[in-house]
Amino acid sequence: MANHEIKRMGRVGTLIAAGALILEGCSGGTGATATPGTTKAPDGQPSSPIPTLGTPTFGTEATPNLAIAPEVIKIASPAEAANKFGGIASDWEINEYGGAHFKDQAKAITLNTNGAVVEGWIKSNMVGARDALTIVADPTVTKVEINGGTFWLFDKPRAGFEQVLQQVLAKEAVQQPDVTVVPLCADLTPINTTDVAVKKIPSATEAAQLFGDPNDPYSSNPNNWEINEYGGAHLKDNPNGEAALVHLNGATLEGWIKAQRQNGRPAITFVVHANVLTMRIDGGTFWNFTNQDGGFQQLLGQVQAKEAVEQPDVNVLPAHLCSVTQ
Repeated sequence: MANHEIKRMGRVGTLIAAGALILEGCSGGTGATATPGTTKAPDGQPSSPIPTLGTPTFGTEATPNLAIAPEVIKIASPAEAANKFGGIASDWEINEYGGAHFKDQAKAITLNTNGAVVEGWIKSNMVGARDALTIVADPTVTKVEINGGTFWLFDKPRAGFEQVLQQVLAKEAVQQPDVTVVPLCADLTPINTTDVAVKKIPSATEAAQLFGDPNDPYSSNPNNWEINEYGGAHLKDNPNGEAALVHLNGATLEGWIKAQRQNGRPAITFVVHANVLTMRIDGGTFWNFTNQDGGFQQLLGQVQAKEAVEQPDVNVLPAHLCSVTQ
């Protein structure tokens, strides 16, 4: 198939061939759309409590339950934390439980997890909510990009991930229920194929009903949605520069949030598994794959491959609620 240029959101993406991705981003963000053939798809401690809307404060922590397994392996010093995870020693402090706390930064920075469970936050403007997204990362995710957070080393890493995630969810539900908590996990291998079929989403109205939040004026408006030629539902980039609340409702999502970063374009890309029920995005594309795990692996592989070539400075984070069995 000959190359075609698709104009979307003020940016040109190139459809190379069936099975390739279309880049559908804003300046600095992406919305890589998988390209099927006909029926196939394309291609803690810190829980950032924020007392007042739009005025985030960060650094209070969800204390691990030390009475039960897993056990925390204490990090000895700020210098050790900087050596293991990145940044400089003065950016770090060690809390009373042995977790390494990365102090709040004005711009998000990429850090290595190096076997740690991470609970952190990304500052980003939100529609009708506090301006932060909370992430909890399993150690299978080797890099995170955050403004601040706490790194925990556990003797049982997956059990530690589940413990921190549950504590953060409980804490945020009470202290700042409008902040979305996103689990990150990389236990499903990315596959750059076009083998998983897609069920087409018929209309922008249905997309808004399926994926929009009724209390979010942007994502619930059908005028902000479009259906691409392969049946994926694309939420257009919000011109107000605010991330909308969306629901996966069985779909797989590739989307982005705008964020001020120390290095690179001002956006972070997420590929989101259907088992992550809610997400915040400035824009993105939803795919109803016939196989949720396979579709997630396929989309993640395609997006990673495309970003590595077209904008290698943009991190692609896998949002997935992985198995807690260990």
